[in-house]
Amino acid sequence: MTEDLLSDEEARRVLKKILALYPDAQGELQWDTNFHLLCAVMLSAQTTDKMVNRVMPSFSKMFPTPEVVAKAPIEEIEHEIKTIGLFRSKAKHLKATAQILVDKYNGQVPKDKKLLMTLPGVGEKTANVVLAEGYGVPAIAVDTHVSRISKKFHIVDDKATPHEVEKRLEAILPKSEWIKTHHAMILFGRYTMPARAKDKKLLMTLPGVGEKTANVVLAEGYGVPAIAVDTHVSRISKKFHIVDDKATPHEVEKRLEAILPKSEWIKTHHAMILFGRYTMPARAKGDPYSYLNSEK
Repeated sequence: MTEDLLSDEEARRVLKKILALYPDAQGELQWDTNFHLLCAVMLSAQTTDKMVNRVMPSFSKMFPTPEVVAKAPIEEIEHEIKTIGLFRSKAKHLKATAQILVDKYNGQVPKDKKLLMTLPGVGEKTANVVLAEGYGVPAIAVDTHVSRISKKFHIVDDKATPHEVEKRLEAILPKSEWIKTHHAMILFGRYTMPARAKDKKLLMTLPGVGEKTANVVLAEGYGVPAIAVDTHVSRISKKFHIVDDKATPHEVEKRLEAILPKSEWIKTHHAMILFGRYTMPARAKGDPYSYLNSEK
């Protein structure tokens, strides 16, 4: 079952909570000039920032300017970044980009997104990082963390492209918050809710995340057996006297878990929600068992 997307206001609340966890978030790549920033971001594709930071001090010393990179033999560039994934193709992009900067932009990194994206190896994410970090231009760079968090919290559709994620976040946030929220989302995805996070207790330490929300994330995002007790699941359980009328959501969850095999937790939870929403809504009257045979 696909969850409804959050409204703009709901999405803003989620993002504010993430920002509250990392109010001073900054990029973790190490760089000293805009040219080296561009190089670092290009190197970071499919590679961790930590790996890039290990090579940047030596790289920056050996290749201080675009002119030096443009003139350098490709083998020298490859040698300096050989510990980075895809180092051969990245070396080619670095050399070609440096040559364009020398030939077209007097050795300077453009402050224009479209111009940046004409450089070899520079896509929308890289261009946005350079603009935001190097020039302070409001931009949201959508990496794997920003994309995943946006999808996990239903801010965007599961199939949204990075560009669609970027435009959605730009639409719901004021420009003044684009850069810091982008940084906060990256750190949140990297350290608080990493891709491998499947721990209910960890999820419940997040602001505004209770047992139901944690269970939805586990079941929908990771396929971990869980029963998220919303108003429908709770009401149906009580109407059919599966639990006591005064049972808490936690008690409902534990009762359902006890009587169902784990393999049926997710699909039964989904079925109960749809049954409560469409077949036996809250306004329904009469014998609840009569709705089990309903063709509605």
